[in-house]
Amino acid sequence: MLIDGTDYKIASSTEEIKKAYELVYENYIEKEFCKLNIHKMRIFLFDSLSSTRTFIAKEGDNVLATVTLVFDSSIGLPAEGIFKDRLDQLRNKGENICEISKLSTQRDLGVKSLKILNILFRSCWLYAKHINPHSLFCIMVEPQNENFYLKSFFFEKNTELRIDPKANEASSILLEMPLDLKEKASLNLNNKRNLKRYRFHFEDPTINKIMEFQKMTEENILKINLSLKEPRSNATLALTGQEKKFLEFKFFIIQYNLNQISKMALSHSSKGWHREATESYENLMKTLPTWAFRKEKDEIYEKLGDMFFLLGEYKKTFEMGGKMKNSSVQRTSIIGRNLQGLAQYFLTGKKPALEILDKSEKLAHDSEDNIVLYKCLHIKAMIHNHLGEYEVALEYIKASITACEKVMPFNESTWLYTTAYGINEHLGKIKSCKEIINLFLKNISIPETDLDLKNRINFYTCMARYYSISLQHIKSLPAYETILYQLIKRDESPLNYSVHLSNYAKSLLAIGDLKKSYQVIQEALDFKDHIPLNSQISYLITKYEIALFMDYKEDEQLIQKIITEKLKGLNETTKENKQIYAGYQLSFLQIQISSLQLKGNSKESTNLLKNFVETSSITRPQLSGNMDQTTALLLLNKTAKAKKMIHKNLTSLETEIIQSDINNQPLISIYENLVKQSYDCLIENIKSIFENDIDQNQLISKVLILMNIFLILQQQNLKKEISNYTTVKEELRHLFSQLIVHKDIPAIKKFLHTIQ
Repeated sequence: MLIDGTDYKIASSTEEIKKAYELVYENYIEKEFCKLNIHKMRIFLFDSLSSTRTFIAKEGDNVLATVTLVFDSSIGLPAEGIFKDRLDQLRNKGENICEISKLSTQRDLGVKSLKILNILFRSCWLYAKHINPHSLFCIMVEPQNENFYLKSFFFEKNTELRIDPKANEASSILLEMPLDLKEKASLNLNNKRNLKRYRFHFEDPTINKIMEFQKMTEENILKINLSLKEPRSNATLALTGQEKKFLEFKFFIIQYNLNQISKMALSHSSKGWHREATESYENLMKTLPTWAFRKEKDEIYEKLGDMFFLLGEYKKTFEMGGKMKNSSVQRTSIIGRNLQGLAQYFLTGKKPALEILDKSEKLAHDSEDNIVLYKCLHIKAMIHNHLGEYEVALEYIKASITACEKVMPFNESTWLYTTAYGINEHLGKIKSCKEIINLFLKNISIPETDLDLKNRINFYTCMARYYSISLQHIKSLPAYETILYQLIKRDESPLNYSVHLSNYAKSLLAIGDLKKSYQVIQEALDFKDHIPLNSQISYLITKYEIALFMDYKEDEQLIQKIITEKLKGLNETTKENKQIYAGYQLSFLQIQISSLQLKGNSKESTNLLKNFVETSSITRPQLSGNMDQTTALLLLNKTAKAKKMIHKNLTSLETEIIQSDINNQPLISIYENLVKQSYDCLIENIKSIFENDIDQNQLISKVLILMNIFLILQQQNLKKEISNYTTVKEELRHLFSQLIVHKDIPAIKKFLHTIQ
């Protein structure tokens, strides 16, 4: 409607709304409230809603000013980000809220802009009171503009100033105004300003005409919205050419928001902010038409399913899988089944999960779709790996890789090889781990700097873990440092960053750099909001071991208490977590035994050793597990059982472990000497393994081996006096002294003084 040569209206054509968005963009870029984009328009998620209205003031084709009116919905309001608490208070009081947003004017309007803004605000007020009836206006304003809104309109201030991180940390105030304001506007009409405001809102002759124009425009917009809701040909045909063009632009807005929100959600996900990512996706889904963007919706359902899984919300993961399962696109349907199978495992266990995945695998085979097949097989591998069924998991991950190789190059599937590496590591298949490293080296032929970031991280992860498992911790450090300080940004991927920090700390611990190790593991624990409970326990166990060697008694006691509480919490959750609990409980028990041994508390350490022998598993084909058992039995003076254990090692242990980069034979020879109580060659074998077979800097490994050998000798001498006990003991003292002469390991120095 024309008022003094300016046309005030609800934008109802493509050109009008584009120019309004361009004006907002121009203003926001100047204030750094938004980022540059190729469209040069400021579009936000609320523009996709059918209820949102953009009001403009224009002269000819030139848009002078604009304001957007957003009505409360399932995705909230623009002010939700920093004023959610206040908005919730108003909702709880029964208020139906709408928000004035994206207010912008041309910079050269001068005082004319005040009149234009007054009329635009009144247009919004009339619409929100009569066309789409609500009860309360709100608006976020900068502090310097607060008085203008309080004096020119009927706004009130009920909240303090806050910082808006989405608007370049700008200061914002939330103002509120009831839409039923006649009673309030009638107060103190003797005041000229109050009388002017009252007449402007209730007695101006243009009000009825504005209402008529708004109703006419609303009918056209509702017709367009009907075409958005349903793909009805008759509804679409009823549109004029201009209206069809506007409908196309509405689709552009929705597509734009889909792309932008997807990027933002992906960014949140990569930072470990899965909760924020799921909220972004869920809000986006609420704005999409029910019948359109089906492919994009399926992709979002899959991403939501993955993120709900990472958040431990398995029912929602199952729900997202169900939405995909119902798709008419077979690949999408199978991926949905895969998601449901993964979720079902954590909801009800292995059997029902594998029933779903078996059907999924058959459908994938029948359709000869290797993409969904390798994903299905990978999930099966994950389930069996999680249950400790490593041999079965290995077969599935091999099959998954075989299917993947048919459709995807190595550089796009390195995460599968990283999973395979982890399973082989669990099995102690060091040779197989090295083969995976060689695959990385063989297939990564392009310069390292040109390699995809995730693939580089996967490569260095496998490399670092390989050096760690083969007791070459010095070589693992550069790989971890490359990941932490060149590839992963702590603020973009806190979950992954913390995992690598933890592994880095373990390698530092192994070489005896205790102070740095303690700092690094504490840094990893600082990310506790982003890491699951079982990972927190793993990090704490590492910190507990470092505190033990550093002789941080208070820290050691506090950490021990925290670990005990967290282990209890883990044990009280799902059946599958009990498997994880048993592993952590065993590691925790071993460190507690070492703590008591270092402090000379033989009675309590003996009790824990008995517990260790009874509870620890010796079924895994790992040399370390069997050697731990042998050590415990020798410390308990159970020589006969230790002899059987060492004999079992020599006959049933996988040959690839013996033939790997770790030459375990000298270590086995040491234990054979202890079992047979043959001490003549003992010191020579110890020197041999320290000088040649364990990396020169594997300090903690050497210290623990020496400590256990000394304690075993001590027990054997008490039972039956050893003729050359004094000589052997002095040799051990000398080796201890050589090990720690340049290292600050207080607990070991104290232990050394106890060797008499």
